Amino acid sequence: MLFSDHGYFIGEKNTFQKHALWERANKVPLIIAGPNLPQGESRAQTVGLIDIYPTLLDLANLPANPVNQGHSLVPLLGDADASWDYPAITQYRRTGDDDVVRFGQAIQSGPWRYSLYADGSEELYNHEDDPNEWTNLAADPESATQHRELMDSLKNQLPADFFELMDDEQEDQ
Repeated sequence: MLFSDHGYFIGEKNTFQKHALWERANKVPLIIAGPNLPQGESRAQTVGLIDIYPTLLDLANLPANPVNQGHSLVPLLGDADASWDYPAITQYRRTGDDDVVRFGQAIQSGPWRYSLYADGSEELYNHEDDPNEWTNLAADPESATQHRELMDSLKNQLPADFFELMDDEQEDQ
């Protein structure tokens, strides 16, 4: 299994950093090779690095560890069209040059990437139509209304206590 660090912005979206919720700052390569595994193929499903450990256990025919999160990628290795209903979730926290702590979380499910920030602001991108995430569908009132059900569905899959935990952590500092 080969994977790497996540991406970096070099001016896109007016930023020079890797600490952001946009896909380019979060996407990593993941290559899985081994005996009896397909060679030279790719998969379109979005997965997370949290899925590596369950996959290794599965490939080694070891029992799953019930305290770990994530899902084995073995079904995807055998079938490029396998159903995959597990979104990838990203969470981040950073302190800006102004010493203000900013944090948020994002979820990638199929072509949709939804981000929610501590201040309540939202972003929604459709990677089929906008792979570079230039058009925030949540920023336009008409589009946000049209996509509200989708955004709420994605939002409900995010850990509900994330912002409370971040607030508690800030108070402890």
